[in-house]
Amino acid sequence: MAEAAVRAVGAAMVVGIDVGFANLSLCALMSETYQVVRWTNQRICHTKSENTVFWATREWLESEEIEPLLAGATAIVLEHQLRQPFQMMNTIIRCAYPNKTTIVSPKTMCAKYRLPLKREAKKKATIEWVTANIGAIEETKQDDMADSALLAHYGLNYLI
Repeated sequence: MAEAAVRAVGAAMVVGIDVGFANLSLCALMSETYQVVRWTNQRICHTKSENTVFWATREWLESEEIEPLLAGATAIVLEHQLRQPFQMMNTIIRCAYPNKTTIVSPKTMCAKYRLPLKREAKKKATIEWVTANIGAIEETKQDDMADSALLAHYGLNYLI
């Protein structure tokens, strides 16, 4: 559905993904209008077991809701991760879409959007920036939702 919409209007769509097994957030934005195509936060598994995280990530990628969205994306933007389970999730996404996935450093995001480097201050500032520039966040995990939206915005402005 999203792929057809992108082709129909000749626009680009960028998907930002903030990985996490408890809170995996995704935001898809259209170029030029910055219209939100999809903005979601999902719990994909309840354990940190590498085997469970691996298969849950694969299942999420292949789901009817997510696969067409990522297939239709012009670019997919992920944030660099330090912890092993999240690195694995990024790698799985990158392997599924190798020619369109970019991993961005959190420090790059802070520099481009003039966000504080300290974790709690960065969370608050990101939520404020996204609310002012993309739209209100209605989910309870606002910081993860804001991160995915900012990653998509970064992709639209600096990658395509």
